[in-house]
Amino acid sequence: MGLLSVPCRAGRAEGPEVCSERTSNTAIARWIVQLGSNDFWKREQASQQLGHIGEAAVPQLRAALKSPDLEVRYRARDVLHDIHQRLYSQRLALEGHGDVVVSVAVSPDGRYVLSGSNDGTIRLWDLESGKQVRQLHGRHGSIWAVAFAPDGKHALAGGQASGVVLYDLSTGEQVRSFGPHPDAVRAVVFTPDGRRALSACFDGALRLWEVETGKLLREFTGHKDSIICVACSPDGRHALTGGLDNGHRVRLWDLDNGRELRRFGGHDERIMSAAFSPDGRLAVSSGWDATVRLWDVQTGKEVRCLRGHQTHVYCAVFSPSGKYIISGDEHGELFVWDTASGEHLETFEPGHKGHINALALTSRGRRLVSCGGDRTVRIWLAPE
Repeated sequence: MGLLSVPCRAGRAEGPEVCSERTSNTAIARWIVQLGSNDFWKREQASQQLGHIGEAAVPQLRAALKSPDLEVRYRARDVLHDIHQRLYSQRLALEGHGDVVVSVAVSPDGRYVLSGSNDGTIRLWDLESGKQVRQLHGRHGSIWAVAFAPDGKHALAGGQASGVVLYDLSTGEQVRSFGPHPDAVRAVVFTPDGRRALSACFDGALRLWEVETGKLLREFTGHKDSIICVACSPDGRHALTGGLDNGHRVRLWDLDNGRELRRFGGHDERIMSAAFSPDGRLAVSSGWDATVRLWDVQTGKEVRCLRGHQTHVYCAVFSPSGKYIISGDEHGELFVWDTASGEHLETFEPGHKGHINALALTSRGRRLVSCGGDRTVRIWLAPE
């Protein structure tokens, strides 16, 4: 599958392929060849047809960027840009927070968004309408971390108040707390089965909790400074952490025995985010060195370094298919990368006025959620 399916539009150019989602690769190849026709109107017709075909034409249009025919290259570039602008577009801006929005999460069924802010509130939003469903209040201070439980009925929140709280989203009531922690909590995540949860603390420790009882199961030590991010592997066996350590390394942990398995070295500045690929074989991290890095989880080796951002990269996530990586930076730019090649495919249309703090994708990948320094949560169309 390519990027994101776009419904065909009625075209003005004549031809049997105008509005067919089943357009064959042969037909697409014919239209691409026609981009270089000596007849101006045939070139125009080919551009229109390929634009109407949309996603299905993207792989061959990318290949056409290397065509020896200059006209084919230029027109393929323009058509790709038009398609990408339709694919990577903002749908909603959710307003209501009174301060910077630090964290976001999407419910397992893709219907709701949870956001945590420096204004001390946690807000539940309807993803399709953008309407606020419920407002939850943290204990005290900023909310820096939120996470949906796999059942979609509960959520974790942590932050400046040195604790983590489990909420019942149907009532907004606090179910139990985990801690106290000796310092602020910057990141939280559930294991895939929902039975355990992880919290990353500014004291440099990662903690594993039993959700049902609130019991501390294990404490992972090794970081010499604050932990900023944590991710749990798809099989629930491992965790990734990163933060402010001088070594600037992502660490891989075994959740069952508490051992640090390996470190991924390459970043030159603090690490702001880490995430597993959907199959658990790769990891992606981002940091203040303006890079996004791809890692082999089994070996700890860097697969490639993605360069293009001009400033601190606060967040990076895999698309649900694992084919794409999306990253957000301090200037409010969202980049889309090809996981296999490391190619920068596209930049989302402008949205946030300031840094992007966190990203989350719906499980089917059709919506991307971002939050940032402009106090908003934004919903985008995104690649699968």
